[in-house]
Amino acid sequence: TGDAALAITVDPASDALITGYTQTTDFPIFPPAVIQGTLLGPQNAFFGRLNTATLQGQSSVGAYVTYYGGNGANANGTYLGDRGTSVALDQNLNTYFAGDTTSTNLTTLNPLQGQNNGGVDTFVVELGTAADLAITNAQLSNPTISNQVPVGTQVSTAYTITNNGPDLATNVVVLGTIPAGTTFDSASATSGSCSATVTSGGVACTISSMQAGATATVTIVLTATAPGGYTSSASVSSSNNIDPVPGNNSGSISFTATAFIMNVTPTAVSVPAAGDSAFYTVTVTPQPVYGANVGLSVSGLPGATKSSFSAPTLTLTGESPASATLTVSTTARPINIGSLRPGRGALYAAFLAFPAMTLLGFGTSFGAGFSKSGKRRLAGFLVLCVLFGLVCLQPACAGGTTPPPQGGTPPGTYTLVVTAAGGTYSKNQSVQLVVP
Repeated sequence: TGDAALAITVDPASDALITGYTQTTDFPIFPPAVIQGTLLGPQNAFFGRLNTATLQGQSSVGAYVTYYGGNGANANGTYLGDRGTSVALDQNLNTYFAGDTTSTNLTTLNPLQGQNNGGVDTFVVELGTAADLAITNAQLSNPTISNQVPVGTQVSTAYTITNNGPDLATNVVVLGTIPAGTTFDSASATSGSCSATVTSGGVACTISSMQAGATATVTIVLTATAPGGYTSSASVSSSNNIDPVPGNNSGSISFTATAFIMNVTPTAVSVPAAGDSAFYTVTVTPQPVYGANVGLSVSGLPGATKSSFSAPTLTLTGESPASATLTVSTTARPINIGSLRPGRGALYAAFLAFPAMTLLGFGTSFGAGFSKSGKRRLAGFLVLCVLFGLVCLQPACAGGTTPPPQGGTPPGTYTLVVTAAGGTYSKNQSVQLVVP
């Protein structure tokens, strides 16, 4: 008499599956009327699942107990009714419990034998796995005001998956969509694994098993490539379980990708001379808000030119713009001067000495015996020699070549491209630099 457990087995989540018999009218049925909520005879079988690995903060939904039996007609005054004597699981985690009965009104479904044939008969019950899988929360894991995120930066969409029971759920699959206009970066699950690439249906994460009452979080990281509104969604299912409440299997998250604009002033600067600097003001303005860093850069600089920003990275925190000064420093070109042809100085000096030596020779050897007319001829001859020497000396002063300028910023009009980049999103503007 009383109550007795006659068989037990354990499922992969360490839940205990128990069957036996009870004669108690206040047996702790939980939740009410899982299969049968009241004792229908002097003795009924019972079946129970006990969650032996309950997690902190987890509900007791993973535990349930039910009566199973009928009127329990007395067989020869020695047997009072129904009892469960064995329990087992198959590879799909369907539960089977069996026993014997004297009841004539035992509840059956698709029975091999629809009625008691007298005395004690046996019964077997198959219980499919019922697991109410639900997405109970969907939000950005890096929340911002009104779910606004900077375009070009990563946004994490997080979905909370809950098994509302009553049974263990296995082969749980969460499928997340990738909205058009976004790129997929990564996905993760707190108690499972996710695909590294996007398939035709989205990104799939698999959780091998979830006890009744257990939760898991799936996070999908995206990057919006353009400003605008986006909606990300996910759904949960299990091919091994019957879901009694399919209406709570999906969830969605909406967010807005915000951007910025850039303005560079002035649009053209002419430096007074090579070696001077040009100055531009770069202003980045949120549209309408932007909460991330923006990096500044410039390209298209001519040779022998350097650039610097007063703040190479601007930090935007809301609606207010931020500015930096771009300095473009040119390099002065060297001044060229003429020079003698190298290696010919001794030759040119000889031309200078020749007229003087001639004049000296004639003056010392023949000066005394010359007539007046002879002196005139001698003077003319010396003048010719001096002229000849000067003509020969001319290449020394004017025959060299001037080398091209070396170094410095070349003259010209140059187009510079200023870029402001936040993550993968960027804005460009062209400005001019004139070097005389």
